[in-house]
Amino acid sequence: MASQQENLPMLEQYRRIKKEHKDAVLFFRLGDFYEMFAEDAIEVSALLNLTLTQRTGLPMCGVPHHAYRAYIARLLRYGKKVAVCEQLGEASKGKGIIERKVVEVISPGTTVDEDFLQQGSANHLAAFASEGSASGSGRSKLSFAYIDLSTGEFAATAFPLADCAARLRLELERLDVKEVLLEESLLEELPDIAEAFAERQGIVVNRWAAWLFDLHRSRDRLVDQFGEGALKSFGLKEDSAEQIAAGALLDYLQTTAQSLLPHVQSLHVYDNSEFVGIDENSLRNLELVRNLRDGSDAFTLYSVMNETRTAMGNRLLKYRILHPLREIKEINARLASTESLFRNQAVLSRLREILKKAPDLERLCSRLGMDKAHGKDMLSLRNALQLFEEIEGLVAPLG
Repeated sequence: MASQQENLPMLEQYRRIKKEHKDAVLFFRLGDFYEMFAEDAIEVSALLNLTLTQRTGLPMCGVPHHAYRAYIARLLRYGKKVAVCEQLGEASKGKGIIERKVVEVISPGTTVDEDFLQQGSANHLAAFASEGSASGSGRSKLSFAYIDLSTGEFAATAFPLADCAARLRLELERLDVKEVLLEESLLEELPDIAEAFAERQGIVVNRWAAWLFDLHRSRDRLVDQFGEGALKSFGLKEDSAEQIAAGALLDYLQTTAQSLLPHVQSLHVYDNSEFVGIDENSLRNLELVRNLRDGSDAFTLYSVMNETRTAMGNRLLKYRILHPLREIKEINARLASTESLFRNQAVLSRLREILKKAPDLERLCSRLGMDKAHGKDMLSLRNALQLFEEIEGLVAPLG
C-alpha cells in the first residue's frame, strides 16, 4: 500500500480536478479501478451498495475499470452526472505523480451511448429561461426548449409568465425530462417554479446565470447551426423568445458533448394549441404511458396499444399518446395512412416482418454524425439501409 506521503500529491490532484466538476461524481482512475473520495464516495457507496473504505482518513470506494459503464448507467438512472478522469501516462519510479484529466462528462440528458439509454424511450434535455429579468417591467414570456441528442429531435416554445408554472409542469411530465438548464434567478423570483422542480425526483438541474440566456447570443448560435434563412422557415423572428432556450441548449451540448451536432437539422417551434389540452394531473391519473403504482408502463394505454416493432416506433407512439392532435387535417392524414395499411394486409404483414429486424436508425445516425459510432454501428447501418430500401418498395404503391 502506498505511504501517506505518496498519497498526498495524488489527493491534491483529485481535489483540484473535483473542484472543476463540483456538480458531478468524479470517477478518478487509479490503476485498475475508478475511485471516488469524500462526499462522492459516501453517496455512491450507498446508491450502488459498494464497500466504503478510506485512504489517509478520507472515505473511498471504487469500481473495476473494465465494468465501470454498468455503474455509470445506474448512476444516470439516479439522476447523477459523472465525470470520467483518466490517467494520461504510466506509473514509474522517479517520475512523480501521473498526469490525469477528465476526458468525458456523462449526464442523463447528453449521453448518446446505447448502454446508457432506454431503448424505447426518448431522452430529453430541456432549458427554461425568462425573456429577460423575470421581475423586470414589460417581460411577459418564458422560453422553453427541449432536445433528444440521441435522435436529433429539437423543439421550442414560449408561454406567458402568468401561466409559466402550470405549463412547465405539463412539459416536464409529458416529455419525462432527464436534465434541465435553468435560469437560476427564476428559482428565487418565482416560488412556483422552484416547487415544480422540487417535486420531481431524478432530474439533473444545471443552474445558469441569467446572462447565459441572452437572446442575441442564442440567435447567433442557432444561425451557426441552421443558417439565417432556416430560422425564418421555422417561424422565428429576430426577437422570438423561443430562441433563448433553444440556443442555450446548443451551447451546452457543444461544450459537454465536445462534438459538432450535424444530425440536429431542424427546430420545431410549437404552440400548446396544436395539441389537446391535458393538464399534468390528468396525464398522471389517466396512466397514459406510466402507471401510478411503480412508474412502469404496465397496464397503461401505451401498453395496450403498443404493437410496434422498433424502438423508433415505441418512441413515436408514446409521443403521439401524450400529444394528441387538434388539427383535423393532420388527424385525417394519420387515419388515411392507417386505413391504407389495414386494407392491404399482405403489405402490412411483410412490413412488420421487415421492421422487426430494423435497428434504431435514428440513434445510429446520431452517433455517426457525432463521430461516436463504432464498427458494430456501421454494420447495423448498412443492414438498416438495405431493409429500408425494401420498405420503400412496399409502401410506394400505397401512395
